Amino acid sequence: MAVCEAMKAASIAQRPPGKVAKFLVERLTPAPGHRLSLYDMQDGYRAWCQQNYVPALPPAAFIAELSRLVRQTEIETLHEGDYVYCLDVRI
Repeated sequence: MAVCEAMKAASIAQRPPGKVAKFLVERLTPAPGHRLSLYDMQDGYRAWCQQNYVPALPPAAFIAELSRLVRQTEIETLHEGDYVYCLDVRI
């Protein structure tokens, strides 16, 4: 069993990283009054990558790409101390 898991992990590592935009389209839904931290979004992205058998981007690359995409949409953000939240959405 360990050999199969190792082969699967090696196969996944060779694939291109999961697309953040595709993750957002598939998982992000409107949720008035809800706020979603970037940390929670990153956890959701990692789970989505595992489910789709693709490697996840490193945290800094994910946050950079997510920030770029959020700026291109009408998703509002809130900054509280060290935390950033996307408003009125959930995964």
